[in-house]
Amino acid sequence: MISQALCRRFGFKSSFNVLLRKYHINFDRLSHRMDNTTKNPSTAIAYLLAVTSAAATFSLTIFVSETWNILFGTGFESTTLFDVWTKSQNLVFTTFLFFAIGWLFCLVTAFIPFAWGVLVGRYFKVSHWLYFVIGATVTAAVIATLIVATQPLGINAVSDYEPSFLQSYMTALPRFLASGMAAGVCCYLVLRKRFQSGGSL
Repeated sequence: MISQALCRRFGFKSSFNVLLRKYHINFDRLSHRMDNTTKNPSTAIAYLLAVTSAAATFSLTIFVSETWNILFGTGFESTTLFDVWTKSQNLVFTTFLFFAIGWLFCLVTAFIPFAWGVLVGRYFKVSHWLYFVIGATVTAAVIATLIVATQPLGINAVSDYEPSFLQSYMTALPRFLASGMAAGVCCYLVLRKRFQSGGSL
């Protein structure tokens, strides 16, 4: 067993194995379930739907915000001389661009948190919707730090003011939280029956 090998390698006493058995922690079983988790079609479908819903929600929040700016002449759009039709075309293009970039970014960055979340939920048979929503929301909040920490593109195009990291993070956070909630709901709807039945994920 992996736990026994760890004990021999690092010189832990046999009481460590007793502790593992007491709390039903079996690293070999965890490893096996992790392998099954990443290969099961339902898990893959849940992950792709979660990524898609997160990217779509994020893009939708941008679309709504920029539509408001176009209609009421606020924000960046108020500084341009384009007509409403041109602004609308630019908005549609920008929305799809953000969706594509967000989808690829989520696909790469959220895989490990998703796999571990499914593994822990399957191991302890947690099937409550809050588990999925909170897990996805926390993941989105962490991913938000990666986005905000990167060099913004054109953020100072119309202003010399550069917001602090905390200001930028708190501004972007609601969109990421909404995206995380949408992803968590998708995971719950797809995986809840398998969690409840104890079937293979």
